[in-house]
Amino acid sequence: FQAVARSRCHCPKRSKRTFLSCLFGDALSSSSPTNQCANDEQRKQQNRLYQDAATRVSLQHSHPSGPWNAISDAVLQHEEKSKKHQDSAAVFRILDLACGPYGEPGTTLAHAMPNALVHCTDSCAQVLSQVPLYHEPQTTNCKDGHVHGHQMDSSSPLPRPAPKNLTKSVADLSNLTAFESNSMDAITCCYGYGMVHDTVSALREAHR
Repeated sequence: FQAVARSRCHCPKRSKRTFLSCLFGDALSSSSPTNQCANDEQRKQQNRLYQDAATRVSLQHSHPSGPWNAISDAVLQHEEKSKKHQDSAAVFRILDLACGPYGEPGTTLAHAMPNALVHCTDSCAQVLSQVPLYHEPQTTNCKDGHVHGHQMDSSSPLPRPAPKNLTKSVADLSNLTAFESNSMDAITCCYGYGMVHDTVSALREAHR
């Protein structure tokens, strides 16, 4: 799958979304030079393929036994063992790399650890723009006189509404100079390291 995507991809920065878009065509931007669509119907078909694949992958990954929850559990265990767990005033900081359009596993972590600060990054600004940030929920006065907050339908596709403790910025996991040394307590990444040319260098940057 990755070999096919790499052979069709002309983008120097490869994110999770890039492999799908190169395989199915660039569904998110009809004006992109990498778009191989011959007409609008093909573009629509590729868009449906991409959206279906992305939704299926996301739903599988958000499963209780999926990787996003597994990563979240590992970070929770690390946080419990850290010194900051003993200090109520200390803030546990998490950096999520190559988070993709759903901001994962950062969003899962932010929900699981409401007292932590989670910062999501991706090298592609267009992908990152799809990651929702928190906004005050709308309220509606119903006939029963109660005020109800807006709630997401349980059958709604991802992404989920973002919690208050989630932020985001564009950053390449191979170059994290925007973040100071020893500024994070945990760094998470789901598949991103399989899409860089120099994995060792990227891991050194994360370790820094």
